[in-house]
Amino acid sequence: MYPKIIKLSVPRNQTMCSLQLVFGQFFNAKCFIINMTSTIRINENKNINCNIACKNNKAQEEKSKTSSFEDVQYCLPFLDAQGRVLVNIPRIEMKESAADLYLKACEENTDLSKETIKELLNLTPLQRKEAIDIYQEGIIPEALLVKTMQKDAQTRQEMLKLIRKGIYATTANEIYDNNESTKHRKDSIKRFDKIIELIDQGEDPEYINTLLMLNMELNEKNISKVAYFLEKLKSSPMTTIENMRNFYELAGIIEDEEKYQRAVSLYNMGITNISTINSLAKSEETYKKGIELFNSGIKKEDLQTLVEAKDETQCQKMQELMQEYSISAHTALKILESNSRQTKTALKKLSACGIKPCMKFIELPDELLDEVIQLFKEGYSENKILSVMNFDFNNGQLEKFINENKKNNQRWNDFMQNTEYSSRYKKELDQQDINFLKTQAFDNEFYNPDEYINAFLYLKNLRTINGENILGCESFMNKIKTNGLGDFAAMQEDIMYKNIQALLSLDPESKKANLMRTILKLIQNGKVNPSALRKLSDLNDLKSIESMLTGVDFGTKTKSSSWDISNNIKNDIELINNNNFDYENYIDKYIPLYKNEEEGIKNSKIGDAFVLNGEKYIRLKTDKDKSETVKLTKETYARLFPPIERFLTSQQIMGNCYCIETLMSLYGNSNTRIYLLRTIEEDDNGNVTIKFKNYKPVTFKKGELPDDENVQIYSCGADGYKLFEYAYSCALVEDKIKEAQENLKGDELKEFNNFINSHPDDFFIYKDNGKIKWLSYTQAIKNQENTAITSGKNLYKTFNNFLLGNGGMQNDVYDKLGYKTKNYVGGMLLANCSKKEMARNFKNQQGGNIEEVDTLKKAKKLLNMPDYLKDHQVQIALGMHAYNLTQETDDNGNAVYYLYNPHNQGFPIKFNCLDDLLSKTTTITIIETK
Repeated sequence: MYPKIIKLSVPRNQTMCSLQLVFGQFFNAKCFIINMTSTIRINENKNINCNIACKNNKAQEEKSKTSSFEDVQYCLPFLDAQGRVLVNIPRIEMKESAADLYLKACEENTDLSKETIKELLNLTPLQRKEAIDIYQEGIIPEALLVKTMQKDAQTRQEMLKLIRKGIYATTANEIYDNNESTKHRKDSIKRFDKIIELIDQGEDPEYINTLLMLNMELNEKNISKVAYFLEKLKSSPMTTIENMRNFYELAGIIEDEEKYQRAVSLYNMGITNISTINSLAKSEETYKKGIELFNSGIKKEDLQTLVEAKDETQCQKMQELMQEYSISAHTALKILESNSRQTKTALKKLSACGIKPCMKFIELPDELLDEVIQLFKEGYSENKILSVMNFDFNNGQLEKFINENKKNNQRWNDFMQNTEYSSRYKKELDQQDINFLKTQAFDNEFYNPDEYINAFLYLKNLRTINGENILGCESFMNKIKTNGLGDFAAMQEDIMYKNIQALLSLDPESKKANLMRTILKLIQNGKVNPSALRKLSDLNDLKSIESMLTGVDFGTKTKSSSWDISNNIKNDIELINNNNFDYENYIDKYIPLYKNEEEGIKNSKIGDAFVLNGEKYIRLKTDKDKSETVKLTKETYARLFPPIERFLTSQQIMGNCYCIETLMSLYGNSNTRIYLLRTIEEDDNGNVTIKFKNYKPVTFKKGELPDDENVQIYSCGADGYKLFEYAYSCALVEDKIKEAQENLKGDELKEFNNFINSHPDDFFIYKDNGKIKWLSYTQAIKNQENTAITSGKNLYKTFNNFLLGNGGMQNDVYDKLGYKTKNYVGGMLLANCSKKEMARNFKNQQGGNIEEVDTLKKAKKLLNMPDYLKDHQVQIALGMHAYNLTQETDDNGNAVYYLYNPHNQGFPIKFNCLDDLLSKTTTITIIETK
């Protein structure tokens, strides 16, 4: 369609102007020549009349409507094939180039990068229009947009048809790469026809995508085989991540029928690493050998190395070394291969000192090895030394660390000789304490060494009313070990010292230090759980977040300025201090009684609870002049969400960050607190029921979790969150049952329903070869039918636990609470995914139901708008972990951004600028709060 209006941008108080052509759908516009008189007159209202004509100079001329310059939306001069402007008007000068104007228009109306827009300028106008249309459709990722448009029209249409059918854009591009050759073109057409045929027959595009990526033949047999492994991997996110680098080894397993059958057997035994399976399933001989080793007690991670030994003698020698020195098969093989005197000497030295040998230590030169052994003797852990050596092939960092340690030793010895407290210090400090103090006591800007050590001892000796070490959080560590996650516990062995480092890096006279002293006192008095401090020093700055994403050791030095105490905790501490809280009266002070609603609203802040004279349930102030009843008594509300602890709750060892962070951030935001509390109701017997939208109510007797529930894996702190976590897990189970019922028919459906009804608390639903199957959860654990259950060494006691701890999406939590989200996905990890692909991938995740997503670029524009975060709830994901992002005011009255980690909820990371943080983001979920 030809434009009917030409709008001119006219600066005020000027009679000459630059022409700007404006169209509502500028990508659909065609080329025109503008015929105007040489004299342009602008009237008092700054309106202008002109005539336009089509490029072919037909006598179709229309008089344009008039428009003031305030109405101008965006401008786009037309270009011919060579990029020349087709506008020729006397006495009017174009102030910006056509390319610059096009760039501006695209930036305002799409989320494409400048680089991509500039590449689009090299295409014809029609190609540019098509490129924008398919990008806005969400089926092509930006990284592949220009490449797609450079293919011929027929190829492009075939590709787009495949993509719309569910084939990934990257895969479709690979099919048609180098299609200029006749043979390749014929192959592409053949594959195109086969793919369309299979999808039209009802085959899952995900399985076809996988076969295409593996460059395998497209047939029903291969589809069935790949479906088996994809469904197995999908059931355990951690197993999927472990196998990403070995994914292409699936091809070798699927191509050989006998090898495939052996692989299935190995997987069902609990061996889940694709590379190991590929090696063990290679032949009947390696298969039997692998099973024999596995049954003899060899660890899964050692099987591949032992099976691939060049002969039985080498395999036996490796096992002897493994048993004698407690080393891995890989290390044993390296030792045998080196067969050097130095290696054997190093091995004996390390073993004699009780040090677990690894190749990084064994391969050190003699002098450095002796220095490392000395570090061990001084109390440094293997993890600490290995973290220094990581990615340091020339040992430069290790040598620097050794030299610094020697300097610290000398300074410590000199100090101990000259201090009157030396005898006391020697009694109260162990070797780990000394190692910590050597590196900290002499460089702290707030304390002299004596003051620092005394402050250290005070913090170290703090105990809860149950005798637990506050900073070490021993109860938490013991729970981890009890659940069989000893490796994780070992990684966190210096957690007390990290927490002390964070606290001692504060100015003792600062407001933050005073607040921390109050929190420590509350922990001592049993009002706050000590685990609230267990990660105080973890992930406190951007450097450590980058380290987390790249897999580098995240125990970076604390920056006291990079973390803060949440405003919610500050307000609760002020409430306690100003109202003389004690055990007897705190409920009445926390939830005050008022005569009427008007008085309650006047004396409360938004989000505060109060109770009216004569009413059974509390009210929550929801707006400046409104309140809403929450069906909880004040005693129950105070127990479920007590002061301070309600904002110091933290995630434990279950992988449900997406759930607990959403729940805690909803409660933590005074504008959205009511969203959560609308779903909860107490009856006359003190039982509490939570009702999610479109799900069965979940009732908790006396407002507590079921007696047989594994409480250790739920959040630690305010009990209210535990109830919501459990209720959400029940909704996830209900989803699984509904999914099965929708996909099963006839006798299978009857059999399924009968089984669920007869095993209401003991069932497990999963997929095998794309088909829904079920069995009792007890049996699933016993026979390892699904290895994901046993990956946490019986961490998940029920199907509810399993679903809650195996991934999910923040948007799904919001959805079950009845609130729709907008979802933005992208970042470095998803650079080659289209919007449709990202939506499909997230929908396939446990709990994910995203139908549509948009790109992070669009979200970043929104988040950088003034005060946007004040009216929106924002959850973000960095890698595999969920956070909450807020904009708040700091103690100086400045607007700052806070990033809340569910492991460290009370102490958010502080940012003055969002750009660095958003560059690491992979997912953003947003809801409006007003």
